[in-house]
Amino acid sequence: MDEKQQGVFSVFLATLIYGSMGVYARWIGTEYGVFSQNLIRNLIIMCIFGFVIWFKVGWQSIKKDLKWFAIWALFDSTIMIFIFVSFLKLGIGPVYFISIAASILAGYFWGGILFGEKLNSKKLISVTLSVLGLWMIYSFDVTKSLDLIYPVIAGLAIGSWNVFTKKVSGSYSIPQITLISSTVAVFVSIIGMSLLGESIPKISWSFPLAIIIIYAFSQILTLFLVAYGFRRIEAQLGSMIIPLEAIFGSLFGWVVFGEVLGFGAIAGGFLVLCGAILPNLEF
Repeated sequence: MDEKQQGVFSVFLATLIYGSMGVYARWIGTEYGVFSQNLIRNLIIMCIFGFVIWFKVGWQSIKKDLKWFAIWALFDSTIMIFIFVSFLKLGIGPVYFISIAASILAGYFWGGILFGEKLNSKKLISVTLSVLGLWMIYSFDVTKSLDLIYPVIAGLAIGSWNVFTKKVSGSYSIPQITLISSTVAVFVSIIGMSLLGESIPKISWSFPLAIIIIYAFSQILTLFLVAYGFRRIEAQLGSMIIPLEAIFGSLFGWVVFGEVLGFGAIAGGFLVLCGAILPNLEF
């Protein structure tokens, strides 16, 4: 594979992992609070990558890019908190529909602002197919609720985080990027726990704790794949691949929780797939 194909494949695998996040959140349930599970997960990541940097990679000064790292890491923390809350308050389908639609808009916005990327006919057709496909997959009657703000914020943060990855991934090692992200997430979690009066449950081996650990390693792998992929492709092109998460999320919901896929979901998934493939075709 050439460099662009490697980037596309990496982002594709990241969307596969994104699609499992709803299952993780449901399994963790309410045994751990929103911020406490985020704290435990990111402490695991900090320990792993602190070790890697100390003994293997080394540290590179980020002074010249400090503002980009601060913005990027805050988006990362926002994703994990709001997407977790979204899956607990809403169904897996609605969360994916709303968050992915918001992430597409954020990806196009920041791609144009930060990198001067222009929309062409293929990208316009692609985003139209993806949004239409997502609507077909998740045609649902959602009662107006403040809960809808959670997946909107999560989606905007996902699209922004994906694009801002291009600002921080080119000059620094991925272990260092990951350590910075997890460190910020730990501080955000501590602040959130203090504000909400949330305490860490007694740590004992349980199924939800095992899922938090798996969640942590999935988060590590996703960050590696996104950083690697967005180094090699346009931000807007990467944002077009992200809607495949809806297909993977639907499949996981069907396999794990028995959520039935109807004709609309299958047809919509096909349109999302076409939307993701179209920008990668060379005519």
